[in-house]
Amino acid sequence: MGQTSFVTKLLATMALVLGACASTPSLPADSRAATLSVQGLVCSDCGKDLEERARKVAGVRSAAFDAKLVELHLELAPGSDAQAVIQAVISEPVDGKAITASLGAGKGAYAPFATPDPSWDVKQLSSKGEDVPDLGASLAQGKVTLVDFSADWCGPCHALDEHINTLLANNQKLAYRRIDIVDWDSQVAQHYLRTAKELPYVIVFDAKGAEVARLAGGNPDELDAAIQKAAHP
Repeated sequence: MGQTSFVTKLLATMALVLGACASTPSLPADSRAATLSVQGLVCSDCGKDLEERARKVAGVRSAAFDAKLVELHLELAPGSDAQAVIQAVISEPVDGKAITASLGAGKGAYAPFATPDPSWDVKQLSSKGEDVPDLGASLAQGKVTLVDFSADWCGPCHALDEHINTLLANNQKLAYRRIDIVDWDSQVAQHYLRTAKELPYVIVFDAKGAEVARLAGGNPDELDAAIQKAAHP
């Protein structure tokens, strides 16, 4: 092996070692790490509330919420009790909803949307962010159709979901199509939401399939007005 080749391999090995050290944060010698999986949260921003609750518990040195994994990562002092942190985190509802938490990673999940009544005209067009090539093919003939782009980590999406369920229960001439974008980089989001700034994002079509409105942010009054306009063009 030539000297140049040896030096090159040595530098590459050092880079890997330094990179690994930089990417793995070290805890103080007297600290220990713990992870809480949270279930039932209705918004990613709600994680800030969980961080604040955890930091108030004796022995918690730091708390950081992972919005994608729905986990609370903790740095605990010796003798601290992770179960006490769990009780503090779930002691009160978050954004009006009760939550649960458990020790260990890999079990976090946002609250699911309500299961629609089987008698309603409801279809899930995309559940994992996969693209929907043609929205028009999913529209209900002779009904006002709502195409709702949402995500389980979106608080306003959960609030609007409750309102839409009430509308569907009282209006048989209303159809609903849900699209779970998962995140802003998904195929379906890149296809339809390049100019959208917030969720939920609802497109309202009249009974003939003509687009009537595009609504962002989940304002129930705006949605009701758009439905009325679509029903009486």
